[in-house]
Amino acid sequence: MMANQICPVELLEIIVNPDDRSVGARNSIEDVAIRGMTLTEALYEILADKGVLTGERVIERIKKLKSEIKTNLSRPN
Repeated sequence: MMANQICPVELLEIIVNPDDRSVGARNSIEDVAIRGMTLTEALYEILADKGVLTGERVIERIKKLKSEIKTNLSRPN
């Protein structure tokens, strides 16, 4: 792996609470949501700092994804 890449296992270890590693430990929906938001926020901040992404572009993409999700969920089987 190249020096500027992060190993998925390392990323998981950073995000997962060490107390949750025991066998059979359960993660609440809140725990999972907080981890996902933390990762999302970190990625957004890095991309924004580099000038790759703007808040406006993120909002546009979220609106588009919401629309796509609604369309896909409303299809009859």
